[in-house]
Amino acid sequence: MKTPGVFFSCAILRLFYLAGSLQLTCDKAGITAHIGGEFVLACNYDTNRFRFSKKYWCRGDSSRTCEILADSERIHKTGRSIIVDAGRRGLYVKVTNLQFDDTGAYWVGIDKVYADIMTSVSVVITEGKTTFFLMISLERVHQLVCYHIIPNIYVLH
Repeated sequence: MKTPGVFFSCAILRLFYLAGSLQLTCDKAGITAHIGGEFVLACNYDTNRFRFSKKYWCRGDSSRTCEILADSERIHKTGRSIIVDAGRRGLYVKVTNLQFDDTGAYWVGIDKVYADIMTSVSVVITEGKTTFFLMISLERVHQLVCYHIIPNIYVLH
C-alpha cells in the first residue's frame, strides 16, 4: 500500500518533469539522414522565461556530460552544426555534411540556473541508397538506358 506522502511526492515529480518538457519541445525525437546530407531540427521554448538564455546543441549519452557543438551566443564557422534562436518563431539546429560517426545521442538545451532544460534527439546516419536498373524502350529494344538513382537525384547515363 502506498502512503499518501510517497504518492504525493511522485505526483509532484511528474508535474515538474512535464513542466520541464513543455518548456522545450522539438519537432523530432529521432532523425535519420544520409551521409553527406543535412538536417534541420525545429524546436519551441517558453520565450517569456528563456528568451535571453543561451541555447545549445550537444552530443553525448548523458545530458550532464554532453559536449557542446554549437550555441546561440556564438557562430561556429568551422563546425558543421549551427543553432539559431529566432525567438517566438522557434529555435533551429542545422547540421551539414553528415558522416557515419555523427550517429548518436544529442541534446538541445537551454542554460538555466541549477538545472538546464534539455530534450534528447537520436541521430542515425545511413549510407545513401544507390540503385541501378535497366529501362528498355519498347520502341527501340536495342537501345538500353541505364539510370543511376540517388534519393531525389536522377542522372541519365
